[in-house]
Order: sequence, then structure tokens, then C-alpha cells
Amino acid sequence: MTSPLYCPVCSVFLKAHGLERCPRCGADIAREQERKERHQSDLRRKNELVEGPFHPVLGISCPVCGEDIEVLPMKVEEFIVQGQYLGHPGLGEKRADTKAFVGLQPWRCRKGHQLFSTFDVEWRELCPGCKEPNNAFGKLVRSCPRCAIMVPVGLYKRTEPMKMLLGKGYYHAPQFEKEGGKQDVP
Repeated sequence: MTSPLYCPVCSVFLKAHGLERCPRCGADIAREQERKERHQSDLRRKNELVEGPFHPVLGISCPVCGEDIEVLPMKVEEFIVQGQYLGHPGLGEKRADTKAFVGLQPWRCRKGHQLFSTFDVEWRELCPGCKEPNNAFGKLVRSCPRCAIMVPVGLYKRTEPMKMLLGKGYYHAPQFEKEGGKQDVP
């Protein structure tokens, strides 16, 4: 390690090389220089992990890797849940699909793990013909005003939203939220 030209603590110019203590503040120059270099290399490593600006939430770490995390703006993920086939197989592949709009509070860590703390889901049953949302026609049937297709409600399927998010690479971290929407700081 080379002798620094300036004190790592108070930045005074060091005229003589090889000093053990700073003449101004009395700091151990070798130890403070090593601490400063370690801190700068740690900052460089952290900046290389995530692209763009990163604003960590103090006191909270990633449950997967232990790195700092930041809160991201609310996000909506869309999923298609395939239902049963409608009609005869020779008529074409028409399924009674359901679209799920999952609104979630995402977080990310410096290593890029995708986390979420809360979520809310809205379901829309789709027309097998035009794949647009259809309307309830009583309690047992849904109908499409555009295609005039009637679909029994029992053909539509729903999947657990938590499983859909985990399948997309998210990790559930409910400890980041408290009642009232405030963050939980350990």
C-alpha cells in the first residue's frame, strides 16, 4: 500500500511520507486509509449490482440475500388463467379464460431479487371468441354482447394469485408492511 498524500480523515496535506499519525487530527493513517479503501470498494460493488439509481430503505434487508432493498412504485401484473374448452373439440380451440390483474407493492434488492409485500387481485372472465371481458347473464351464465356467445360460469377457472406471482419470479415479503401501510423496520 502506498503512503497517501492527504489524511483520509481530515484531508490535511502530509508533507512527510511514512507518517503513522496525522499531525492535525491524530488519526492512524494506515488503518484509516485501509478503512476508506474498503468502504469505496464496497460502494463500487453495490453500484455494479443494480442499474440506475438505487435508494435503499434504511434498516430493511433482502430476506433472500441480505442486501439493501428499495421500494418501487405500485405495479400491476396481468395473468391469463386457462379454463375449460367450450363446445366440441372439432369446433376449434375456444377456452373460457380468466384474466387476473394483480396489483402489488414491489421491492428490489441490490442483487436484483424481485420482492412484493402486499397484493390485490381483480378477476375478469373473457369471451372465448373475442377474448374481451364478458358480462354476467344471471348467476350461472356469462355472455358476450359482441360475439353473442353464452358460457357457463363453471368453465372458468381461477388460480391462487400468490402462486402466479411466485411463478413469475417474485418473493413474498410481508414483513415489509405494517398495518396502515407503514414499513416494518427491525
